[in-house]
Amino acid sequence: MNTDTIQNINAAERLVRLAFSLTLTVVPLFADAPLGGLALLPLLAIYPGLTAALGWDPVLAAVTGRCRQDPAVEPGHGLAGHA
Repeated sequence: MNTDTIQNINAAERLVRLAFSLTLTVVPLFADAPLGGLALLPLLAIYPGLTAALGWDPVLAAVTGRCRQDPAVEPGHGLAGHA
């Protein structure tokens, strides 16, 4: 099985998501005041961090139908005929 065809976000998007996730994680570390709502930022960083690491965004796939980067696989046809 070729795992490269399972990604639906490119390298630039992955880099942006990783930077955003790291920013959300690090911001509370530099807060001088009581954290309050800032304590939730690392929890919000989980989704973009995981999608950046995996290269797969299930919400993007559901909304846009962008399931594969392989041009031989068209949306709605799955992997039929591919070994």
